[in-house]
Amino acid sequence: FRHLEELAPEVREKLASQIRHQLRIVPELKFFLDETHQRVERLNTLFDQIQEERERRGGSEEEGKEPAGERQQQQERES
Repeated sequence: FRHLEELAPEVREKLASQIRHQLRIVPELKFFLDETHQRVERLNTLFDQIQEERERRGGSEEEGKEPAGERQQQQERES
């Protein structure tokens, strides 16, 4: 990653040569690590743990209740 940051000025120059007729100034390039995948994996792990806990307890207290969004839609249809 550090190497990529070091190459940013060179990448910017090459980009500028390719788009020089479209932009007067090429913005400074910033690189960052995308941690989306790790966050998604963490959330999936948490959801799996919740599901396993519910299955161990034989369901949840919320089981059989309508989700709030569905309840609101039903109320709107009835009015």
